[in-house]
Amino acid sequence: TAQTKLVEQMKALGVDQTTIDEKVTFLPWTVDSIWTIDFGPFPLVDTNGNIAFTDLIYYPERPYDDAVPWRLAQELGVTDYRGQIVYEGGNFQTDGLGRCYVTQGLYQENGLTEDELNTRMRDFLGCQTMVVLQPLNGEGTTHIDMFFKLVSPTRVVLGQYTTEQEATNAKLLDDNRD
Repeated sequence: TAQTKLVEQMKALGVDQTTIDEKVTFLPWTVDSIWTIDFGPFPLVDTNGNIAFTDLIYYPERPYDDAVPWRLAQELGVTDYRGQIVYEGGNFQTDGLGRCYVTQGLYQENGLTEDELNTRMRDFLGCQTMVVLQPLNGEGTTHIDMFFKLVSPTRVVLGQYTTEQEATNAKLLDDNRD
């Protein structure tokens, strides 16, 4: 159904069937959830200049989701580096220049020391500098994408609360800004 709807939308925008057949590949894989940003691969360029994936550990109770990065790497013929980090993609942003942004939720989920986790982040995601922010209070995922979006290496969009709206999160976001 999703494939049919997408093809219909592309055609409605003027893309002909021949172009769709030549340029689009559908991978009708079973998944456990819709949160592709959380379980999908992190694309990167490895030390040899080759495109590769970093494939981090997703929820064990969602094996179909966790398998997607490896399956996609096999489909595309690229290397899949399985990093030993429990991770969800919604808690990761990078400027592409070695600075990575996460919340403290990443450190809470992994049971590693800060140095151990930072080393793995460097080895598997190229994070030379870690910027660790406070997650929102009462928001269960602890994801950075709930309040922060990096739009260039030097500019971010950061959520904001007034004290009247939510005093605790207003202070957290103000602290994150500072």
